[in-house]
Amino acid sequence: GIAFIEISGAFRADIAMRKVGPGKNEGYYLPFAAQFKKILKIPVIAVGGLRSLEIINGAISGGQCDAVAMSRALICQPNLPQILRSGGKSECRGCNLCLLRHDRQTGCHARQRN
Repeated sequence: GIAFIEISGAFRADIAMRKVGPGKNEGYYLPFAAQFKKILKIPVIAVGGLRSLEIINGAISGGQCDAVAMSRALICQPNLPQILRSGGKSECRGCNLCLLRHDRQTGCHARQRN
């Protein structure tokens, strides 16, 4: 059987150009995840620029999803869950350089430039 489903729109150009940050354009796939959550009996995982603990906890407690996935933010800060729990913020700018720089090892190339 299927253990869970992750709701994403894949890597679309209109989404890739969206600037995401803590409290800015977060959770753009949450409405879709909520629709699936209403009809499925398996856990639904949401993606979509989730960066802040407030938005993540609200999505889960509000029944929009059962869990979240945080790819780019974790590439930028692998210890982000601990940072958020201690009151810190994500430093991920949502620039997508981590995914677009195929000539380099996966990592946050924006932070390397600063």
